[in-house]
Amino acid sequence: MIVRTVSPSIAEFRRERIMEFVARHPHVCLTCAQKEGCARFPCSLNIPETERCCLRFGNCEFQRIVEYVGIKPETPRYVFEDLPIIKEDSLFDTNFNLCIGCTRCIRVCRDVCGIGALDFIYDGHGRIIVGTVNTTLQESACRFCAACVEVCPTGALIDRESLEEQVPRKDAYPTNSDVPRRNLRPLFHKPALAFQHEQGIEYTAENLAQVPERPGVYQLLDGQKGVIYIKGAMNLRKELEEQMEMNERARYFIYEEDPMYSKRESEILQQYCAQHGEMPAGNRELDDLF
Repeated sequence: MIVRTVSPSIAEFRRERIMEFVARHPHVCLTCAQKEGCARFPCSLNIPETERCCLRFGNCEFQRIVEYVGIKPETPRYVFEDLPIIKEDSLFDTNFNLCIGCTRCIRVCRDVCGIGALDFIYDGHGRIIVGTVNTTLQESACRFCAACVEVCPTGALIDRESLEEQVPRKDAYPTNSDVPRRNLRPLFHKPALAFQHEQGIEYTAENLAQVPERPGVYQLLDGQKGVIYIKGAMNLRKELEEQMEMNERARYFIYEEDPMYSKRESEILQQYCAQHGEMPAGNRELDDLF
């Protein structure tokens, strides 16, 4: 059996799928002929401010994904619904007008941080609406670690600019919260080359036994130590052991620990694509970037 992950029909399916997300999010700036270097203000086309992209424009993960997949010409125009914008929380603002319902914030809070302060429901149109499990974040047992902010791809959750250059007082936050150090922002970012043993660890059972059973990102290398696969994992050792049985080309591996492994995987893949013009061979076969 041959499984194809790159074909005109698959590319069209991805554009159809992402159109559902794009329609929920301000996107007129993504198709503007003057978007390069644009600061959003003033707008030469006089597009209403509520329909323009947010402050993350030009440095936005969702923007990069959309540009990678492509926008269909028939994508509906964004309609501003004047949803709530919450500015009362301790560290960040929440703008429901920018949420696409990807549920990343829910998954990182529940599966990585082990808190479960967020969940979702479906509205009358079948769209995902994210919210707290109780009336407020504090009542939902939120520890204010800002992990949800770090994984949000759209700007629906965003740090306040006034806090970026400050180290907040501990007594300014709810009891039992994990007070972030803003001078170390972004909270979970790692340097581009933070991998253990960058020259490669020989792919043996003995070496795998030394890999921590923690979340992170690993790379598989061939005999010439060229990267053939990049993947984030909840359990580094377990996934590397599984890959050892499936991937006959791998001779070496490198890894880094990172609780935000999905976001970090995307960053490293983007860095690789920028350097090589394509994804690693193993990722091209699976094509799991989106």
